[in-house]
Amino acid sequence: MVESDEWYTLQDGKCFPLKEKLSTSGEGKFQTEEELTNLLLNNPELIEPGLLLLRSDPKGVGGIDILGLSSKGRFVVVEIKRGSINASSFGQCLGYALAVR
Repeated sequence: MVESDEWYTLQDGKCFPLKEKLSTSGEGKFQTEEELTNLLLNNPELIEPGLLLLRSDPKGVGGIDILGLSSKGRFVVVEIKRGSINASSFGQCLGYALAVR
């Protein structure tokens, strides 16, 4: 299980900490996955500069939460999880990535 208050981004297969933490009003925590998804949909540059949004599932009811296309023509798959994640969360995201290849 991974628990962290830090935010990270993946670029060219490497993980980097974000310089600014994402937050909302209140205590700085997202109440729902939908709230975080909507923030990212309204600010796709937080995921990757120049990201073109292709589809989204803001309510998280099935499928890829956010699918985009990078400025280099690569698919970008974002799976939103609120709270701790485990190995099955990574497997879910990898499955989505393989599906869009």
